[in-house]
Amino acid sequence: METQTVASSALPAPSRRTPGGSSEPKIQHSFDGDVKILNSTFELRTEMRKTLGNLQQLLQRLEGQNVQVIADIKLRIAGPEAREHTYAVTIHDSRLDVGAFAKQFLSTKNDPASSGDHANGTSTSLGRRRSRDGGDDDLIEIRPPKKARTEADDGPGSISRNRDTDGMLKEILFSQRQSGPPVPLDFMQQWHAEWVKQGGWLFDSLNKAERLANDHQTVLQSRMASVQDVLGQSMNAASASTMAELASIAKLVHWVEACRKSAADKAQAREEKWRTSSATFHDQSRRDRETAEERLLEEVQRQRLLLERVARASGVEIGDGEKESETGREAEQGEREASLGAQLTAELNAEANRVSEMGAAEVKAEKIRETISIDDDDEDGGEMSVTALD
Repeated sequence: METQTVASSALPAPSRRTPGGSSEPKIQHSFDGDVKILNSTFELRTEMRKTLGNLQQLLQRLEGQNVQVIADIKLRIAGPEAREHTYAVTIHDSRLDVGAFAKQFLSTKNDPASSGDHANGTSTSLGRRRSRDGGDDDLIEIRPPKKARTEADDGPGSISRNRDTDGMLKEILFSQRQSGPPVPLDFMQQWHAEWVKQGGWLFDSLNKAERLANDHQTVLQSRMASVQDVLGQSMNAASASTMAELASIAKLVHWVEACRKSAADKAQAREEKWRTSSATFHDQSRRDRETAEERLLEEVQRQRLLLERVARASGVEIGDGEKESETGREAEQGEREASLGAQLTAELNAEANRVSEMGAAEVKAEKIRETISIDDDDEDGGEMSVTALD
């Protein structure tokens, strides 16, 4: 069983004025029972509160006084375990002084005149609310006698309203004990027992929630440990592979450096070999060229001597110009022979110009060559002609 206590205020009723001021009702209701019944009877309980609110408004308009409607509904369910559910509704004006209002009924109950009315069968609204006669209240309605208004009631600062709340509660408890069975005390005892039960349930729920939280934390920690192990292993494997790659790269760096050095050595050796072979080739070419030039010079000298003989035989005089030209040719030949060493050095230092210089030397050698032809024609009377072809 679970106790649900709800306090609410109803919607404002149509504009109705009473001596107490505003007629807007204040509704307080509480339910003591199972949550299942509380949820299933929501609409019916709402309609019941509306009906009781309309009843309070009607009585307040008819009587012209403050009216308080109190309804205690008990729902008893039979079975192997009998259960009882209580639904209490209290409706009164929002400006009503509940303490003073309740004290009026306590003073009326202690009055002997009112006790005579109880003996004659006329009971108050509180007595009617607790009756168990089982009659229909709509068909049998017994109204209590109206209390005459006095100046003391209308005067400012009545005695009942000036008393403190503790004294008022003591009087209410005393009057309840004197008038009938201690229903509020029983209610308080039931509420205390229910509170103890709910406190135990709350303690068990909190312990269960704590155990579940601890279990979840343990599972989470175990999962985190396993995840950390897996991550650590994967990180170690990745680090090992990275280090292996770095080691192989370091080895490759040395290998690449060795390859570069070997290639540089080979290129240098090839270049040295090429330089040596080029120098040898140029030296051999120079020697061949000198040999050819000497042979040509010897041939030219022989041809010259032959021409001089022919000229002397023909009576032709050889002038100094020819000797000067011959001397110039000899000087030019000496200079050319002296420049051959410098030309070879230049060819070795400037490999890019060696081909052009070699071509120039060959062209010069070709210019030196001369073709000499001797025509001996007996028909001309023994005359000979010498033609020099450049």
